[in-house]
Amino acid sequence: MRGKASNREDMASEIRQISRRLLDAGEVDTVIGYEIEVEGDVCPIFIDRPEEAERLVWSEQCVHNLTTYLKKPVTKEGRRVAVISKGCDVRSIIALMQEGQIVREDVVIIGVDCSGQKDEDGNLRLKCRNCRDHRPQLHDFLVVDAEVDVRGLDVEGAGYSDVEALEEMPVEARLAFWKEEAEKCIRCYACREVCPLCYCVECLTDQNIPQYLPSTPSIQGNFLWLMMRAFDLAGRCTGCMECDRVCPVHIPLHLLNRKLVKDVDALFGYEAGRNPSDRPPLSVFSEEDPDEFIM
Repeated sequence: MRGKASNREDMASEIRQISRRLLDAGEVDTVIGYEIEVEGDVCPIFIDRPEEAERLVWSEQCVHNLTTYLKKPVTKEGRRVAVISKGCDVRSIIALMQEGQIVREDVVIIGVDCSGQKDEDGNLRLKCRNCRDHRPQLHDFLVVDAEVDVRGLDVEGAGYSDVEALEEMPVEARLAFWKEEAEKCIRCYACREVCPLCYCVECLTDQNIPQYLPSTPSIQGNFLWLMMRAFDLAGRCTGCMECDRVCPVHIPLHLLNRKLVKDVDALFGYEAGRNPSDRPPLSVFSEEDPDEFIM
C-alpha cells in the first residue's frame, strides 16, 4: 500500500494513520517508531494503543535503525510487530530474515522514503552520503516522499574512498592506527547492543569457561574484540553505522566493517540485505567457491 505524502510532516501524519489503523484493527500488537523526547531529541518508541500513534514523528533526526529491536523477545512471544523502516533499515530486516531470526509474517514493515538523516550540527550523516536505498525495497506499507530521488544511482560520495585511503597506508602504519583506536575502547559493548546482526544468546565476550577475551579493557583485548566483531559481521553488515553513532569514544568502526563489505563484494559480488532468498556467502559452501587460498 502506497501513500502520497509531500513533506515530512505529511509523512508523519500518514505514519500515524497507518499505525493507528493497524493497532485499532488488532493486526499488530506493537508499533516501533520514533518520538520526540522532552529535551527535543528523537528516540525510539514502542506503542501498543491506537491513541498513542499521535506520538509518532518523522524527521531528519530519525536515525536509529529500529530493526535492532526485532531481535528482542518482542517478536518471539507470539506478538506481531510493525516497524517504521528506512531503506537502509530494511536491508537489516532482510539480513535477519536470511539468518532465520525474523519470520516475515510476524513483522509489518511501514517503509518510508528517506533523503538522508542529519547529525547534531545539521550535516548529512556519513552513512547517508553513501546510501543507495532511499526507498525501502521490502515493505507492506510505503510512505512516499515525492521530493526524494529513489533511483539509487550515482550517489555523491558513494564508494570506498575512506577504506582505500587506509589500504594505501603501509602495514605498520595501519596496525599502529588500529592499536591507537583500540586503546580508546572502554569495552562498553554499545556497538554490540545496537547492532541488528548481533543476536547471540551469549556473546563470546561474556564467556569465562573458556575465556576468549580478558574481562577488563586492555590494548590487546580491545584490539582482539574489534577485529573479532568485524570478522563476525563479514558478509553480514548492511552498513547502518549504528555502531559508529553510539560509540562513546568515537572509534571509526565503519572503516573495519566497510573494508570487509568491500572485500566480500569484490570476492563474491555480494551485498548484505539485498535479496531475501540469498544466503550470506561466508555461511554456505559451494563446490564452485574459489580455492586459490589453499596451499
